[in-house]
Amino acid sequence: MSKYTPFGVNYYSLLGLHPQASNQEIRRAYRELSKRYHPDTTDMPEALAKAKFQQINEAYATLVNSEKD
Repeated sequence: MSKYTPFGVNYYSLLGLHPQASNQEIRRAYRELSKRYHPDTTDMPEALAKAKFQQINEAYATLVNSEKD
C-alpha cells in the first residue's frame, strides 16, 4: 500500500510523524489530530473539517495496515 495520498502528500507528514514511527506513535498522533479536526468538535468550517478528518483517517488506516505487512 502506498504511503502517499492521491495528491502526493506523505501520510507520515500528514500525521506529523517521522517515517520510522512506531504503531504506538502513529496511534497517538491519530488520536490527537482526530480530536482536533473532528467536524463536531472544531470551529473550522464543516466542509474543511470533514476533508481534513477524512485525510487523517485514511493516513492512519494506511499506515497501520502497512505495518502489519
